[in-house]
Formats: sequence, C-alpha cells, structure tokens
Amino acid sequence: MKLVITIDTEEDNWRPFSTGIGTRNAQEIARVHDLFMTEGVRPTYLITWPMALDDRLVDTLADENLQGHCEVGTHCHPWTTPPLGDVPRPENSMLCNLPRELVATKITALHELITERFGVAPRTFRAGRWGYGPAVSDALARLNYRVDTSITAYTDWSAQFGPDYSLVGPKAFRFSPPHVFRPMEGGQMTELPATVGFLTGDFSRRARFEHMARKPLIRWSRLIGILDALALHRRITLSPECATTRDMIGLIDSMQRRGFEHINLFFHSPSLLPGLTPYVKTRGDRDDFLQSLRTVIRHARRCGITPILARETVAPAPVVCAEAYAPDVSSS
Repeated sequence: MKLVITIDTEEDNWRPFSTGIGTRNAQEIARVHDLFMTEGVRPTYLITWPMALDDRLVDTLADENLQGHCEVGTHCHPWTTPPLGDVPRPENSMLCNLPRELVATKITALHELITERFGVAPRTFRAGRWGYGPAVSDALARLNYRVDTSITAYTDWSAQFGPDYSLVGPKAFRFSPPHVFRPMEGGQMTELPATVGFLTGDFSRRARFEHMARKPLIRWSRLIGILDALALHRRITLSPECATTRDMIGLIDSMQRRGFEHINLFFHSPSLLPGLTPYVKTRGDRDDFLQSLRTVIRHARRCGITPILARETVAPAPVVCAEAYAPDVSSS
C-alpha cells in the first residue's frame, strides 16, 4: 500500500468570493513541511493562484520541489484564478459549472503561473471545492497532467451545486478524458480520490446503502446516525480536519485488510494557522492537529505503507465489479 498526502495550499479566506484575499498561512508551510521531512514522507502541495504569488511559499517549496522532497501541483479556485469577472454565485465556485472555454483558460493560466514560479510544470491537479467534471479533465489532458485528485470518495456535493461522488470509491483508477468516472486500462490519466471509507463491511455495499438512505423519499438519515453510533456504519474521512486519530488509523487498517493499493490523506493549509478554519481555532487545536497528523503517519509507516508523491501513483488495471463507480456523465 502507498500513502499520498495532498494539501490544498490555498488562501486564508474560507468562503468563496470573499473580499481581501490573504495568504498569511503561507508562513506555516515550513512548519508542516519540517514535520513531513522528519517523518520521512514527501507531500504534494496543490497550490492556488494567490498562494503561487506569495514569495514565502515559493522560497519554502521551490527548491524542495526541484529536489523531489515534495510535489507542487495545481488547485484551481475559480473565484481567484483569472480571468475574473464571474458572477459571485455559489454555483460559480464550482469549475464544473463554468463554460468549457472558461474552464480551460483558468486552468491554463494557473498552470503557467505555477510553472513560472516554481520552475517545474505541475502534473497533479485538484479542483477547488471538488468541482470536477469532463471539461476539467479535457483541459488537464491538453496540459499533460498525469493525476487528478478532485474526487472525494463516497461524497455528494450536489447540495453545494457540485458533483455527486456518492458511488465512487477510494480506489485509484486510470481513465481517458472526458470519461472521468470510467476505469480504463491504459487510460491517459490516473484518478486518485481523496480517501473516504468505512471501518467495517464491504465498502461498495455500504456506499450503496448510504446513497439509498439519503434519498428524500426514504428519509433513513436517522438510521444512518444510529448505525454510526453503534459502529455498524462508520464512514470516515482520512483527514485530521474531519476525523479523530483513532478513526483515521482504523480506516487505514480497514483499507489495508481489503487490499487497497493507495490511501490519500488530505487537508487545507489554512488549518495550519489558528482561527482561519472551523477545524483549528486555537494554538492548542493546531498542536493537536499536527500531533494527529504525525501519529497517523507513524502508524502507516509501521504498517509497511510506503509514502509517495501524488504524481507517482500508478493505478492498477480495472477489475470488473471490484468497486462502485458513478455513472459516466461525459455526454451531459
């Protein structure tokens, strides 16, 4: 099994279309990078437009990136990536809702800025707010990206005007744009979902049950809560922002037992500076956050899990019925 750590390295402002964009959290990247180096892991930093313009971040990561101690990738927030002028509506914070040409223009502009600032063309991408789709993948393919990591496994963002990934599992797979949900042997790119999974049972069956239980006409959400409380239906996000240390370790163990080949731990860089996100409000919270990250990494290393960069992900050939995937929406 391989461990990938992906960090949404983004501006301080938590809400899309905020005014007064700040990048103070860039000063904290050196702290967490030292932690990664001490623990023997190489992280992937997925960088937005404002952060790419911050000299502190470039000073911290440019040489490390060139030496292979980390990876610098792309994280496109539509509301901060030129050309600007998008109407500030919630749906416009999702790349997948923008016109195809505008999507390509924004991604290309950010790609070129990161290449200029860090000296190497990025090869890994994540859409802001997980707003991924066929138009995004087409733009990435034209720029020779190798890996996309915009899918959050088993998660439905439709209430936020985004995609529904509720039937897409955490298994990495190869695909060819624009067929973003269709595993394809020899595909042009690799999809490396952000890891979400279950502590017990068959992941695909658990996901289908949850997908069904959340339908408005069924209204079984209370049942999901009861099963979760009884540890019969434990859906865990592999992030120190969303899960306890114990649950993250449990998920890693669960996935290793089931033969998954990759885990993708993720978080947002503003959580490194107290007060910027709901997850880390005080210095004590930040200390706990970093300690949780350190403990989970050490557990993974003890289990023989090898840390790699996102761009080094090699997805296995697809196996029929091995995992649930969302229907292909490339024709929509």
